[in-house]
Amino acid sequence: MALSRRVFLGTAAGGFLLAATGGYVLAPAGTAQGFKALSEGEILTVRALGQAYFPPEVLGVSSEDVKMAEQTDAYVANMYSRERHLTRLMLRLMEQRSRVDAGSRLSSLRVETRAQLLTRWEADRGVWGMGTGAIRVMMALFYFPDARVQAACGWGIGCDVLPRTQPTGEPT
Repeated sequence: MALSRRVFLGTAAGGFLLAATGGYVLAPAGTAQGFKALSEGEILTVRALGQAYFPPEVLGVSSEDVKMAEQTDAYVANMYSRERHLTRLMLRLMEQRSRVDAGSRLSSLRVETRAQLLTRWEADRGVWGMGTGAIRVMMALFYFPDARVQAACGWGIGCDVLPRTQPTGEPT
């Protein structure tokens, strides 16, 4: 059985990542002070992702304004154990993979570079693209329900209430 170039390079990149991070990616991390589920590094990654996904100059509301890190932490804390572990692992992988793809940890990159890298990752049709897309969707769950974001989008719930009238045309 011949080893394809793609499998070889993927395995080599994974091995390099584990060696470069000293196994950090797979090692269980503790919880950051004041948080329920995420470690300091994972919180740093969530904040970096929030800056790239939801830049404040677009709608006037930043990910910090909606407390993205705190909401993500609370959501992850309520996940089943397996999903919590996989979500945390994906955050750590995203932080560290950028070392290979962009030469630095994700949270250390300029916001513009980070956004370009995330766009490229999400275009991947494999598991990596699905994982990065899932993280983006999870974070969007905390950004778009905020009233300031909805107002900036011109969106509201319900419809305008018109005064009810009697058949005679008189208001009720």
